[in-house]
Amino acid sequence: DRAAWLARCRAAYDGPLAGAGGWGHCAEANWQRHPYADHAAAIWRLDGALPKFVRDGATTLWPGGAHLPDDAGWFVAGQAKRWADFTRERARGVVETVRADGTVGYVGEFLRGHFEDTSSGQCGQAAVALLEYARTSGDRGALAIGLGLLEASERFTTPRGAQVWELSLHTPDILAAAHQVHARVLAFEQTNERRWLDSARHWAVRGLPFVYLRDDEPALPYATIAVFGATHWRAPLWIGLPVQWCGLVYADALARLGAHDDALPWRRVAEGILRAGQHMQSGAGPLVGCLPDSFVLRAARGAGPWINPGALLALDARLRGEPFDLHVLDLKDGHRAASAFPLREVDGELRAVAGPAKVQVVIDGREVVEVPGPGGR
Repeated sequence: DRAAWLARCRAAYDGPLAGAGGWGHCAEANWQRHPYADHAAAIWRLDGALPKFVRDGATTLWPGGAHLPDDAGWFVAGQAKRWADFTRERARGVVETVRADGTVGYVGEFLRGHFEDTSSGQCGQAAVALLEYARTSGDRGALAIGLGLLEASERFTTPRGAQVWELSLHTPDILAAAHQVHARVLAFEQTNERRWLDSARHWAVRGLPFVYLRDDEPALPYATIAVFGATHWRAPLWIGLPVQWCGLVYADALARLGAHDDALPWRRVAEGILRAGQHMQSGAGPLVGCLPDSFVLRAARGAGPWINPGALLALDARLRGEPFDLHVLDLKDGHRAASAFPLREVDGELRAVAGPAKVQVVIDGREVVEVPGPGGR
């Protein structure tokens, strides 16, 4: 049942992922433990409170931790300024990688075998970073460059080249489809131009060949292949060997698309991918709550590294309609406010409609202010 599943996820953070001063991205000891912001946010959403060592204010959060980020942890921990500085610098770094033709290039050993030095995956990932930053900050420059990346991506027809830490740039990749869908939904939400939703649909369809849509084995339906290729061109060969965390990122993009488009049952596919991931999770023991990096279908057995359940929790929250993304409000004076809690502006006063008595808010991606929450003044 759902309560038992949430308890297993929660146990992962106190058990296999735990370590001195934080948690690992994966359970194995060679994955260093840090106070990851995504993990702090996951625990806050599960418990209603941050872990004590974060709550005490002596711990500086680290970016990341999960494959689906949750930035709320920074705000709840009183570290919204660090989040604002980090996201602004990250966006600036991405902008510096965009070339005159609107694409992002790749230089490295995994260029061999491809007919060009860019890909839908490289451009899509950069577009997501810039358009997410534009969403929370209102930065028009980031929006324009992000849209330019999508314009430059129109010539691509294959999702590929999103995992160049171990795979060649030419390799077909479900993450590339996920990034392109996510970015185009963000583009639609910020411009209200229907063409971005139409192109998001095309990229969503391009990700479907990576998803098992058969039901002839218990572990098979909605398991997701990450890539049609092999690490370092040789091994492991990933065809027929699901990597569900990649599917969860794709499913999150489908759920975003499904909020605006019903041309295909995007939500049903996303729900299926979530269920498959839950099926693959370790149910008990020293790896409780963790998701295997890959899953051997015939043996119905996972293989490590064993990953934190953050992406599962994030996708579950999105599909249930629970608060997950940062809340954004355009103010009457033209500024944009972002917070972990929903906001409203009444008679020129900004307030949070949920949360503690004082809530941190970031204005235009830079200035941090505290506003009253429910019952606050």
